[in-house]
Amino acid sequence: MILFTSIPLYPYTLFLHLIFCYLDPGSGSLIVQMIIASFLGGLYFLKVYWFKVKTFFQKLTGKYKEEEKE
Repeated sequence: MILFTSIPLYPYTLFLHLIFCYLDPGSGSLIVQMIIASFLGGLYFLKVYWFKVKTFFQKLTGKYKEEEKE
């Protein structure tokens, strides 16, 4: 499968010396937006799953105490 997908790409490698990279302000703002979205997504994940994450780290360090159910 990899052979069939990589063979059509070989002609493009002949022109790699003609390619110039250009980052315009739109690309820079997209990168900044992705960094901010990743950070906020991580914070949201911690907010939603805080108890599970806290319990995981408590079990990992040995400080977790199970509550006795009566």
